[in-house]
Amino acid sequence: MTELNRRPGVARSKRILLFGLTFSALVNVSLALPATAEPSPPQSEMTPQEMNVLPPYCRAQRFLQDEQKWPVSQAEKDKWNRILGPGYEHLHHYCYALNSINRAQKSADETSRRRYFENARANIEYVQRNCARDFVLMPEFCVKRGYVLRMLGHHAVAAREFIRAMSLRPDYVPAYTALSEYYVDLGNLEEAERVLQQGLEHAPRSRLLTTKLDELQSLKK
Repeated sequence: MTELNRRPGVARSKRILLFGLTFSALVNVSLALPATAEPSPPQSEMTPQEMNVLPPYCRAQRFLQDEQKWPVSQAEKDKWNRILGPGYEHLHHYCYALNSINRAQKSADETSRRRYFENARANIEYVQRNCARDFVLMPEFCVKRGYVLRMLGHHAVAAREFIRAMSLRPDYVPAYTALSEYYVDLGNLEEAERVLQQGLEHAPRSRLLTTKLDELQSLKK
C-alpha cells in the first residue's frame, strides 16, 4: 500500500524523524512559510456539484462567482464580506484548497492525489501569508494545512501546525484531536492523552474531546 493511500499507522510512524519530540519541544519550533508564487487553482474548472459541498462563503467569492452555474446576490456577497472582514478577498484560495482536498480524497491514482494535495498546500499557505494572524479562519487554515502535510508524509511539520492553531485559539477543538491522533500514530499514548486533557481544560463541554479521551483511555487498559 502506498504512502498516500493509507492513514499513518503506529508501525510505519516509528520511522518518522523526531519520534522523540515532546509536545513542549514542538511548541518551541518556529514555523516559516516559504515565499512561493501565487498558487494555481485546481487542474480543471470547479463543477456545481463540487461547489455545493464547499462552505457557503465560497460561492460568493469574486474569483469563484459563476452567475450561470451558481447565481449569487450582492446581499450574499456583502454578508460574507461583513462576517469575515479583512482578508476575505483572499479566501478563494482556501476554497481552491478545499476542492483540491476533496478531489484528492476521491482519486484512486497516487500521482493525481499528490498533485491535488500539493495544490491544496500551496493555496492554504497563500491565505496564511496574506490574511492577518487574527483572521477568524486562521486556526482552521492551520489544522487543514496540517492534515494535508500528513497526507504528504510531513508529520512533524504537521504537528507544529496543530500547535499553532491551539496558540491562536486555545478552545479550537479540531487542533487538539488532530495533534492527539498524531501522537497515537507515534505510539505515544501518554502524550496523546495529555493533549486531549489540555483541550478539555479550554473546551470543557466538548463531547468530541470527551469521547476521544474515553476511547484513548480504553486503549491503555
